[in-house]
Amino acid sequence: MSEEKRAEFERQMGHARWRDLRPHAARDGLIFLNQTIELVEAAIALADDDTVWVQTRLEAGDLWKPTAAELEHLEKTHESPFHFLIVQPFVLAKAIVD
Repeated sequence: MSEEKRAEFERQMGHARWRDLRPHAARDGLIFLNQTIELVEAAIALADDDTVWVQTRLEAGDLWKPTAAELEHLEKTHESPFHFLIVQPFVLAKAIVD
């Protein structure tokens, strides 16, 4: 993995509330990460088209597209904070927990 790519993704990482991520979920472009996966690591794997890494994480439940139940819950708690990174055409999002 290139250190330049890692540094670029670290610079691009942002913070958003659910209401800002909602349009990406509506177009089926939002991917959630569990707390064990580093956001930059996932972005690099996706950008590098590392299908083995991505498939392994999907099968383990570490990466997933939000379920209908999750979307309903987020609509009720629309101020939930997330870290996010854009890796076209996807937005990777990880809940910020205290």
